[in-house]
Amino acid sequence: VLHFGLPEGFERGTLTVRWPDGVRESLEVTPDQVITLRRGSESQRDVTGSD
Repeated sequence: VLHFGLPEGFERGTLTVRWPDGVRESLEVTPDQVITLRRGSESQRDVTGSD
């Protein structure tokens, strides 16, 4: 499980994770998100802050 926040000044982008078995997952991220990734289709985003 990877858990991290985004750096200050970050606006918007796409996060791509490549797992050791070669599978790639991408998700769009914004600065107010704390992202939690779990291997496989159960990947989820934990959003913090308000929209």
